[in-house]
Amino acid sequence: QEFDNIITVGASNEFDRANYSSYGAGLDILTEGGSLDNPVLSTVKDGVGMMAGTSVAAARATGVVSLVWAANPDLSYRQVIDIFKLTAVDVKTPGWDAETGAGLLNAIAAIELAKKTTPQDYTPFSWVAPFTWDGEGKVTPSDRAASGGNTLATAAVQPDPNFSDSDTVDVNNREKYYEVTIEQPGYLRYTVTRTNGTEWLPSVEWLRTDGKPVSRQFSFAPTGISGGAAGGGGDANSTSMTRGIFVEPGTYYLKTSLVNSYQSPEFWLDPPVQYTTVQNYDLSTAFIPDLPATFSGAAQFKTPDGQRVAELNISSLVNYDPANPDSAKVQYWLDVSEPGNLTLKIGSSADKIGLLAKKIIGQGDANSEGQILFSSGAIRPDQAQSLQLLNLNKGRYLLEVYPRRGSNNQPFIQPFTINGFFSRQAPNPGEGQVPSNAGTFAKTVTSNGVDTHYYANGYLSVQPSGYATWYTYGAGVPLPTISGATQPGASVPPFSTLGLGTPTPVTNVPPDYAGNSFNQARNIGVLNGTQTFQDFLGDADPSDYYRFELNNDS
Repeated sequence: QEFDNIITVGASNEFDRANYSSYGAGLDILTEGGSLDNPVLSTVKDGVGMMAGTSVAAARATGVVSLVWAANPDLSYRQVIDIFKLTAVDVKTPGWDAETGAGLLNAIAAIELAKKTTPQDYTPFSWVAPFTWDGEGKVTPSDRAASGGNTLATAAVQPDPNFSDSDTVDVNNREKYYEVTIEQPGYLRYTVTRTNGTEWLPSVEWLRTDGKPVSRQFSFAPTGISGGAAGGGGDANSTSMTRGIFVEPGTYYLKTSLVNSYQSPEFWLDPPVQYTTVQNYDLSTAFIPDLPATFSGAAQFKTPDGQRVAELNISSLVNYDPANPDSAKVQYWLDVSEPGNLTLKIGSSADKIGLLAKKIIGQGDANSEGQILFSSGAIRPDQAQSLQLLNLNKGRYLLEVYPRRGSNNQPFIQPFTINGFFSRQAPNPGEGQVPSNAGTFAKTVTSNGVDTHYYANGYLSVQPSGYATWYTYGAGVPLPTISGATQPGASVPPFSTLGLGTPTPVTNVPPDYAGNSFNQARNIGVLNGTQTFQDFLGDADPSDYYRFELNNDS
């Protein structure tokens, strides 16, 4: 913000930013803006009515400004802005953040603080110091320069990832660099256009200097795929070119380079001749943040009928019509709010079935731009395969099921089943609730929305709400007391006293518990006679492992 008497207001939806509200480094505060499904009361034309949007939020904030000044008319505008921020209800990231600013506007608290605040004079910095001009005053206009520097060290720093520039690369200045900072996951796109009679597009590429991948890296199991840095240029046929990549927060550099373009019909006889030494261009960029739907939890599926579910467990049909082949696609959506992995299983009893996974830009629909993460039509009948899309980040994803088109070009109906669930990424030892001595990560098990991350020395149970609890192996997890149950360290009564048959020797019950993986199995040695153990199973502990040996006496 260039002026200190402006407050930037975003719209909220309950206790979070509304998905239609923009955000970034200039955001000050949020206030209720409603939604299409739940509009709020506001001024509409010459009266009042129900509506939603950032215009509603701005009007509400303006009204509270009036109430604050009415409570203490001598406050400066800077004091009013400070009161707004100091009394805001902080949400999400503690303190200010780019998505929610200082938090949710609290009108009552702001008015009360205004009453207790001592007014102070405020003299703003003078932006213009006019002289006494003689005769006609003249103003010489000038553009804000965004032109690139000639090296990485002198890269032109752009205050916004959405910028444009007109520049030139030539034999004396072969490269130009621009620096942009990305504060949230999203899609970064550039368009380069040749101008002023230039016959060749300069080449363009994205760079990072911190050793991290330029584009968001997605991977697929069992076959690996990855996204790449989008670059282009060196084209004499196109007047412009557009490329884009999914990115993570960080600093990025856009590099334009002179392309050594040659023309020589008999290049095997004559030395090539460079025929373009100057390339004029217009360059523009656009950043579209990843915007999944608003919901509670790490991920949420949406079925074709609009139902939102935590997991996919569906049997359905694809109807193939050769006159309209695209209508055969069955589409499912996945909105992700936390990083994690997607596990899918799909199969058909009739024929091979196809599956496509695609990340969508912003909040687009199935026809929107995006990056195809996986596409396969070779899943055989009755051989449903488990597929994993790894390292998914915040955003919207499309899952599309399609039939294998027959050679006779006749209509047909094909049944299929699809199962899918999303697992949060396991924290590293020392992160969040996982202690630094957790040991090596083993696996993640997801059931009914509960993620259980297993490590060498314990496991982390994460509820759908995000509430996490760490359990250390052998730490004596309390068990419920059941009337008549044998307690750890106690004795098992003879079977005859329980009416269960032949008496057996009394055996002490070991007080520790079996592990949740092969390498954490409880070693009970050689089995001779009867041994009794007490343990528990549950959502956070779905399996126990015991290791034993048999000999001739067992």
